Order: sequence, then C-alpha cells, then structure tokens
Amino acid sequence: MNALPRALAILLLGTAGLSAVAEVSASASTVDRWWVLSPQWLVLANDYRDETDARIYAANRPAFDALLAEQEKLERSETPNWTAVKRRKSLWVDGAISLGDQHLWMRDPQSFRLRDLKTNGTPAIRTPLQAISWVNALGDRPYAPGSPLRGCTDYEAGHYAFLQLPAALTNGSAFRVEQKDGRVAEIRFDDATGVTPVIKVNQAGYVADASRKFAYLGGWIPTVGPVDYRSFKTFEVCRESTGERVFSGTISVRSTNLLYAGEILHEMDFSPVRAEGLYHIRIPGLGRSWPFLIASQALGEAFYVAARGFYHQRCGCRLEQPYTAWTRGRCHPPPVYACSLPGNGGNIWTDPEGRKVTDIRGIDFEVIKATADRSKAYDIWGGWHDAADYDRRASHHFAAWDLMGTYELNPSAFSDGQLNIPESGNGIPDLLDEAVYGLSVWKRAQRPDGGVSGRVETLHHPQHRGMPDRDGDPFFKSLETRESTMAYAASAAQAGWLLRPFDREASEEWVDSARRAYAWAMRPGDASVSVVVTVRVERAGSRVLQWKEPKEAPYLTGLHAALQLYRATSNATYQADLASTFIPYALRYFDSYPNYLFHSWGLFELASWPGLGVPDKDRQLARERLLARADEAVRLQEQAPYRHPWDPAKSRRWGAALAATQGRYCLLAWKLTGEERYRSAAQLCADFHLGCNALGLCQTTGLGSAYVCAVQDAESREDGLLDPVPGITPYGIISVPAGARDTVYSLPGTRFGISRPAYFLPPPYDVPNPPIPLWRQYGPNGRHDPLNNEFTVQETMSPAVLLFGALLGEGWLPPAALKSRHPRSRDDLNGYFWLP
Repeated sequence: MNALPRALAILLLGTAGLSAVAEVSASASTVDRWWVLSPQWLVLANDYRDETDARIYAANRPAFDALLAEQEKLERSETPNWTAVKRRKSLWVDGAISLGDQHLWMRDPQSFRLRDLKTNGTPAIRTPLQAISWVNALGDRPYAPGSPLRGCTDYEAGHYAFLQLPAALTNGSAFRVEQKDGRVAEIRFDDATGVTPVIKVNQAGYVADASRKFAYLGGWIPTVGPVDYRSFKTFEVCRESTGERVFSGTISVRSTNLLYAGEILHEMDFSPVRAEGLYHIRIPGLGRSWPFLIASQALGEAFYVAARGFYHQRCGCRLEQPYTAWTRGRCHPPPVYACSLPGNGGNIWTDPEGRKVTDIRGIDFEVIKATADRSKAYDIWGGWHDAADYDRRASHHFAAWDLMGTYELNPSAFSDGQLNIPESGNGIPDLLDEAVYGLSVWKRAQRPDGGVSGRVETLHHPQHRGMPDRDGDPFFKSLETRESTMAYAASAAQAGWLLRPFDREASEEWVDSARRAYAWAMRPGDASVSVVVTVRVERAGSRVLQWKEPKEAPYLTGLHAALQLYRATSNATYQADLASTFIPYALRYFDSYPNYLFHSWGLFELASWPGLGVPDKDRQLARERLLARADEAVRLQEQAPYRHPWDPAKSRRWGAALAATQGRYCLLAWKLTGEERYRSAAQLCADFHLGCNALGLCQTTGLGSAYVCAVQDAESREDGLLDPVPGITPYGIISVPAGARDTVYSLPGTRFGISRPAYFLPPPYDVPNPPIPLWRQYGPNGRHDPLNNEFTVQETMSPAVLLFGALLGEGWLPPAALKSRHPRSRDDLNGYFWLP
C-alpha cells in the first residue's frame, strides 16, 4: 500500500469559505490512497466529502444560511424548530444525490489515463480495460467550526475505483494515473518494497514457539468476484531490515467460501520460522506484507495497548502527560444523587398485572427522571466509560474479573511500572492497579450495611457535543440489589487476595468490604429488592411500573464470590454455600446464553483450585463444561476461512463475534489441561484479531500498521484527532449494517426534492439489500452502524487483554518509544481508508 499526502485540508465553509474551495480544489492533485491488488488490478481511494459539500452549499446557499440558526440552537442545547432541522438535512441529502457524481465517473474507464513514466519519447497514454466504483463510510465527519453545513451528515465517504490495467505490472513498472477530477497517483511497482493489503499477517507479532504460524492471501473485486491468485505458487519470509530471505514455502488454497468475504482464500504456513526478529512476507510478482515480529514477547505491544485502553476509559480523573498524549480534564466528579432505578437497570419491568413492559423507549432514563432525589448526595466517582456513554454498570465487574484473571493465569508476566499509569511505582503490578481503579466506584458506593449499587447513570444518553470533562449532566446511583452486591463481593474478594503480597492493609480493607457485601446479598428471608414507580410517557400519560429481583439473581455471581472469599478467609460458610446453592445452579445454567460469555471464571476456579472440599463430580462437570466450549471453538476455528471461531448459527452480538471472546475458552482449557492444541488455538485467535482477517485490519485501535479508525467513542469523536483513542476494541462485523445500506450505499431522497432513492454501488449491488459478501459490508460509523462500532469494557476490551496477557512472556516491559507514542496524522493512518 502506498499512502500519499492528502491534498485537501478539512474544508472551512464559512461566510468566505467558497472562494477558498475552488482555489484549494484546483491545486489538489493527489489520490488519497492506492493499492496493488494484483498485477492486473489497481485500486484508488479518495474522500470527496469536502468537494461535494462545497457544491451543495453553492447550489442552496441562501436556504442553508437561513436554516443555520436552528443548528446553532442545537449546539446551545436549546430546542430548535425540528421541521427546519429536518428541512436542512433534507436539502443536504437532495444535494448529495444530484451533485455527488464521483460514483458515476469512477466506473467509466475513460475517466482515467495511464501515462507511462519510463518512455524516453512521447509517453504512451492508455486507459484501463475496466473501472468499477465502490463506496464505504470512513468514519465520523469532522466539520470545521463555523461551517454552514455542520451537522448535515455524520460520516465521511470513501470512493474507490478498481482499475483493470491494460498490461500486467512487473518490477520496474512506472506510470501516472490521472483521474477526471485532476487527482493523480504515481505508481512504481516493486514486489520487494510495495506493501499490498491482500497479504494478511498478524501485524503485532507471532510468538516464537507457536506451533502454527500462518499468513493469508485473498482479495475481492466488486462485480468481478475473487481475485485470481492461482499463478502465485510460492512465498518468502524476509528480514525487514535487509530483505534477506530466511524461509520459502508453498501457497495453498484455504477456503472457497465466497459468502464470507468474496475471496478464494490462500494460506501461507511458515510455522518452522522461530528465530526472533522483524520480518515480512514477500510474494514474488505481487508484493510484500506489513512487517511483523517473531519473538517470545511478540504480544507485548498488543497487551500494552489493549490494557491501557482501560486507562483511556477512566472516569472521574484527568488523562494527562506523561501517561498519554490523548489528554482531557477530569470528568464526572461527585456528587452523585439518589434514584429508584434498581441494580444494573434493564428491561424487566412489568405493569401491575404482571405483563412485561417493552414499549417504553429508554425505560431506565424514565425511571431515573421519575425518582431522582437530589436531596441525597454521595461522594461517588471512578470506574470506566463505555463507548459514547458515561454510565458505569455492574456488568463492568466482568471486565475487572478478566483483568484480575489474566494476572492469575500468568503472574510472572506483569509488574509495577509496566503500563505507564499514574499508579506506576507504587509496588503493585499495574494490571491490578487498573482493576482496582475500575472497582473503586463501587467501593465508594457501598452502604455501611454492605449493599452496593450497580449503576451510575444520568437522565439520558450524552447530548452535549464535546469531551467528557465538559459534560455537566447530573448522575444518580441505582438501588442496591442482591445481584449487583454479589458481583461486587466477588470483585472485592479477588482484589483483596491479589493485593495481599503487595499491600496488606489495602488487602484487608477489600476483603472486609467483600464480606459485608456477601452478607448483605445472602441475608435471609424474602429480601429481594422490589420497586414500584410511576413514569410519564410521551403521548401516553402516566404509567405504573413494577420491578422485583428474582430470587436466583445472585447465584452465578455468587459462585465466583464464594470461591474468592473462601480462598481469602478459609471461612466454612462460603464452602457450604458453594455446595448447597451456587455450584448446582452454575452447572445447570452456565451454557445458557449469555451466561457462558461472562461467568466462566467461577467454573474455571471450581475446576482448577484444589482444597475446596466440594465433590469431585462437581469439579469434573465444571471442567467438562469449559472444555466443551473450547472444543467447539477449536472446531469452528478449523472450519472458518481465517481460523476465526465464528458460529453463523448463533448470535454474534454483544462481543460474541470477537475472536478474543472465543479465545478465552481455549486459554482456560490450556490452563486446565496443558494441551498445546488449546494454546495454539488461542494464538490463532490473536492472529485474527491482529490482522489475519478479510479486512487486514487490527481489531483494536492503535495496534499494528493498519487498525480500525472509526469507533463509537465520545472522546475519539470530539478530541479533534483523527487517530482514535488507543486500546479500544469495537464489536466488529456482527450483522449486515443497515445504516450503511440506507445512508452510505444509498440515500433515500426526500419529500422536499428528489423523491426516489439514489444508489451509489455498481450493478448488481444498486438495490436496497445488496448481495455483498459479509466481511465486505463493514460500515465504520458509530451513529449509523453502532452494532458494529460500539464497544464496552467487558464485552470487547477485557477479552482482548485476557487473550494477549495470558500469552505474554515473562518480564515484558514497554520500550520508551511505545510509552511516548503520539497521535498519527491522516496520511499515516493506514486503517482510515482500507481495502474493501
């Protein structure tokens, strides 16, 4: 891949903006990105949103100027004329349909001239044999302050042109591509130096003694199908510094499943290479891969970036140098107020007759509004954010369990000072410090009698346009429930045990807090929390809602809590509760969705810890449950094109689609059995996550040479940096992105102007539900595709930390360059544009 400098800055559309547009556009001459797909095919990519906006504004300037006042009201948190707001966006949509013509001329071969750069006389000028257009969302649209079109659309669009060349590329080929719009790209082909993204590698690195190391080759051309790579028979592993070949192998077909990614996928096996060093894959006649490390500590950077993602999601503190270049002020300080939202919230409300209520949108927010009590103020702060939300939930305990569980699986890998966080230097391993920070919000929320809240939430999703430290909404703590309190008991007991070698006083404090929480959750009698509230619903008047916690709510968390407390205290009460209540329930319901996604630690401890005094048959059943999950992951992995444990028959929502999520079972099975096949399966999950996938993108921001750049994260959206906050793992592809279908691949037209939808993809994809291979439908924009681009600390981020941390070698420390990393520019963000 060749990343050429961007010629257009973000367009400043102000009162004098249009005269500057023509001048900037006239001087713009560089194609944003180009790639060699094969010797016969070249791909160009450009972002035309600035130019198209300039055309739209010029065509309707008086109307946009008149309507701008309504956008300004929104920005001042005032109530605008919503009809006028819709009118303004409709004007933009109609303008984009009538004036955005790039997708049309980019599918015409005559729109491109190929000028030979090697001739001594008059350069030969030819045109491509075919030109095929495509369009993808690139991420959020960063309108400049003062732009009269700000807020009209929320995504950038990448226009791609697939060009079939009139002659195959060979080493030394050099020509200039001249587009109809005046942009150019100079193509100089060299298979030893030119990176092509069709070669997919683990961009972070392969563990040196991994028994299986693979790279992959695959590409797709819209309307044409899989790229034909049959003529490429061999590959080479070369040293990055010198290009010296250290290994050569045969390229073989891995998969012909065209529905997955439209590819005939090939694989390259270089498992025998174990010598440590920096390498790349070279395919003679095609190109080379991104560089990758082979080392015993190859996953050090991956662990560091993923674990520090939690620091970047901290609530209640400043993010500042020297700990990060993605800085902000302190957000969401105390006080926190009271309300009657129970536990973690959720849609389990009924009406007075017991019928489940499902028709109230944002029911948790409505309950908070109806029961908010600002006369009760609490000194509660801390925890972690999620995505574009600032709430903290009891489900974040699952993330803390993953961080602490990672430490327990591989304690020699983690140390103080390792993550460059404010607690570094306190004598406690940084990974434990981060877990404790996440738990601190609940420790502050604990009542004197032991009960612990499960939610800190405000009145609505964040509505301000700015960084979290500018958010002035009041926050409220939910009511304490058995389940939220038991989850805290498990976390506090584990934190207390793990802190014991480093800080005895803090350890005892956490264990005592866990005891009180456990006692509150296990108090005798029918003491389940119940709530009756009256809420006001728009156009429906008042509604009476009731909520009662199920008796068995704390049983799955109780298994983990009782095990941790028994280890920390040797109190026989916890042992008795294990046998009578928690073990039977957990063994029965662990396999029910989504329990197996979040409650594996209790079963792992039951299966692996000696001296519990529980029946061997229960321990054996727990072991069998976990190994069955691991065996299923291994089976699915071997079937999937890129060895991703992907089950098309089950839900892929809420983190279940991530390779790291399935990799946890392989890791736990490896620790239970010592079998190499499970460790190898986990390493292959890491390969997929770190670039061995159809898009060739690392799935965590800030990792590798090309990573996802558009995620639904409030700070990444508002900090003015195109490089997103590092360490965020979004959900990934879990479904066909309806938002991309309806606003990127097409636009609906409006009642104000154009009445019929416009389709921007070429035939046969110019239809409402285009038949695009699954992994080519990625739509990275959080506002119109949140199911693919949102994240949570427990569903996406902590599984990645577990995967990389459990495979990390002993004593790893980050190099200085990693600790001092700064945001990358647009030209250096290889994942900003990616190969469709």
